[in-house]
Amino acid sequence: MAQGSMPQHHDKPVTAYKGTRLTPAMQQYLDVKRTHADALVFFRMGDFYEMFFEDAETAAGLLDLTLTSRNRNDEHPIPMCGFPFHALRPYVARVLEAGHKVAICEQLEVPGTSGAIVRREVTRVVSPGTNLDEEALAPERSNYLAAVVAGPAGFGLALTEFSTGELRTTSVASIHELHEELEAAAPSEIVVPPGTSRELVDGLRQVLPRCLIGETDASSEASGPGKANKAGDATDDAAAVATALLVAYVGATQGGRIAHLRTPQQYDTAAYLHLDAATRRNLEILESYDGSTRGALVSVLDRCSTGMGKRLLRAWLLRPLRDAAAIGTRLDAVETLFEDYELRADIRDALKSIGDLERLLGRIGAGTAGPRDVLRLADSLAAVATLRLRLQSPVTALSPVAAELDDLASVRERIVRTLVDEPPAVLRKGPMIRDGFHAEVDRLRSISRDGKGWIAAFETEERARTGIASLKVAFNKVFGYYIEITRSNQHLVPISYTRKQTVANAERYITPELKTRENEVLGAEERLVTLETHIFEELAAGLVPLHATLGRTAAAVARLDALAGLAETAHQRGYVRPEIHDGTDLDIVGARHPVVEARLGASFVPNDCRLGDDSRLLMVITGPNMAGKSTYLRQVALLVLLAHCGSFVPATSARVPLVDRIFTRIGASDNLAAGQSTFMVEMSETAAILRGMTDKSLVVLDEIGRGTSTFDGISIAWAVAEAMLKANVKTLFATHYHELAALEGEHDGVENFSVAVRRYKGSVLFLYRIARGPTSGSYGIEVARLAGVPDEVIDTARAILARFESGEGIGGASSGQLSLFRPVAAPVPEANMDALAQRLAAIDVDALSPLEALNLLARLVEEARSAQ
Repeated sequence: MAQGSMPQHHDKPVTAYKGTRLTPAMQQYLDVKRTHADALVFFRMGDFYEMFFEDAETAAGLLDLTLTSRNRNDEHPIPMCGFPFHALRPYVARVLEAGHKVAICEQLEVPGTSGAIVRREVTRVVSPGTNLDEEALAPERSNYLAAVVAGPAGFGLALTEFSTGELRTTSVASIHELHEELEAAAPSEIVVPPGTSRELVDGLRQVLPRCLIGETDASSEASGPGKANKAGDATDDAAAVATALLVAYVGATQGGRIAHLRTPQQYDTAAYLHLDAATRRNLEILESYDGSTRGALVSVLDRCSTGMGKRLLRAWLLRPLRDAAAIGTRLDAVETLFEDYELRADIRDALKSIGDLERLLGRIGAGTAGPRDVLRLADSLAAVATLRLRLQSPVTALSPVAAELDDLASVRERIVRTLVDEPPAVLRKGPMIRDGFHAEVDRLRSISRDGKGWIAAFETEERARTGIASLKVAFNKVFGYYIEITRSNQHLVPISYTRKQTVANAERYITPELKTRENEVLGAEERLVTLETHIFEELAAGLVPLHATLGRTAAAVARLDALAGLAETAHQRGYVRPEIHDGTDLDIVGARHPVVEARLGASFVPNDCRLGDDSRLLMVITGPNMAGKSTYLRQVALLVLLAHCGSFVPATSARVPLVDRIFTRIGASDNLAAGQSTFMVEMSETAAILRGMTDKSLVVLDEIGRGTSTFDGISIAWAVAEAMLKANVKTLFATHYHELAALEGEHDGVENFSVAVRRYKGSVLFLYRIARGPTSGSYGIEVARLAGVPDEVIDTARAILARFESGEGIGGASSGQLSLFRPVAAPVPEANMDALAQRLAAIDVDALSPLEALNLLARLVEEARSAQ
């Protein structure tokens, strides 16, 4: 497996240590390192994982380990560091968090048994996309590994959530579509074939800067779990190759332990309502602007009881449906649970006893599950049995989900019969097999238990026989069991004792009887641990053939959890079932913003929205900042999104047409790293909307053209609005350019709205209600006062505004931009005034569009200035 394009983590190549004397173990390490040059090698040596050479230097700083050296007296000592083997998981997690891979090289035999160097091999490679550690993975977030392949007609993309076994693949025609799919999935790692163009790799890094991207070899033919279930044109072939590449990569890194991977499911991006990165960010679907879930849509909707339900809900929010029948099926299930409180309560109660089945199956299939994991599977299957029993009612919208549930009673019984009630989390860390399950386990456990009891009795007897009250029988790994007697009691030591070791203030002895019993006890304990491990591994291996059934059950539980969570949210917050139709009209009564309402409660002011018919394609919404324009825009978009997810919506009623995309252009931000100003980002997002919108789209615009001069901004905003009308796109357009209100008189399908404001005792009150007609003013100074701008600044601003509104202007103002209120510096000569009057008289004002009038006014002003 080649890793040519992986970023190298080390500063000094191994060849820098060429003059160092290498022991066989160090030569073995270097052989491993050559095969895994892109990873930190954790090299097992006894009870420690050690790192050497450049890996040690990297790991010491990364993991806060003490950097020491091997062969420190040599001219070229070998840097080294390490940690106890039982601390593996947290150290692996820290390496992955830093964006590196880890190759875990284990000892495959007991030291000293072969007479040669201990055999070691890399048993698995852990990378950001193949991590299975439950503690390192957020239960509510999917952790995707992707493979990307360029084909003659587009790109193939394969995605796996390796911890759950999910595997899906698709084809896209353009690099833009590929980037959008990857941004939505947000994989932590991407693999590409060797020789992939640098331009493609750099583009992926730009889209996903924290993602680990590297090359890997793979056969072009998929087999086993990776075999695609469809083949077709060139882009489909690229998808199949991407799937094969992905399966080959995880198979190589995990030592072939990939039985939990499901059959790849091909999906068509056209089957989902599309949300680009800007829209996901602006609507704060999974994260709010500060990067947390607090204040995001998911924080209001998520009432799931399991990690897999939480992940599925997030997938639904990122990939809303576009098929009316599929949406209706989901809504039927939510409605069933919404209306039946007892059923919903019973289901949610049973779900609390179900662990993360998907990730449990992932660890079992990959061979990393411990005894506690397998017992948790049995406990979860018992709760599944409760769910099945509860859903055995007449056919309902939940029947298809119930049909997928299988509690595998025989499997559950076998697990419970095999394992103790409280097994250890990992192997060899305590008793695992239940008494009475296996005769040899019982016999060895009896020897071990009785042997320890015999030793305790032996200590008591020897104290009485020798008269040494401080005599004690102890144990260590080097000498086994021994009798320890203090120096002051040496004269009482029986002649039958054989001296074994001298320590400070004491001597240690053994006797033939103690040695015989030691061999029995220690031998029994070692055989017991080996036998218990073997029985457990057989139990876990027996679960692998059941992965398909268990996987279907896990998926059904996740669906049931997500549906019950949506029903619970709808019940608690008074949501209603939306009506999905194939027409064009969007008609929402009493719409509420789900997140803002959750914060404000009953004080939230609902609003209506009717959009999409011939009389109203474009709503121009004016009004002051803080009055609720942005909330209104977002809540309409969010209600359309929720309806397509199959969720109830916060409204009194809602008729929602099927839409193909939701676009948003909201707020002001720059991208300095990419060399883009705020205005450039605004125009780039606007351009993407204009390129991608169709007459089935919903577009939400909150300010266009504010990042440039007034006339430039108005012109751009006007032209964008006309483009929306020409394409018959349902558009909500909030703006501070009151001039855009003239669009209503110029075009059919445009209506003006504003946020109601009332003046009261010299101040303004925001009523947060969307009303018909344009606003009567911007109220910017009042908003500034509410924001805490000092009174003296507010007073000055009001005085300046009064002079502007009276036409007096501000003396001495000078700029390169045209000012509508710039005062005339000197009288215009009378002859020029007559010519200007004649030109003005010849203008047919009724024939001019507002934009043409503004341009004409600008020319006349410039001519008047030049004539001075």
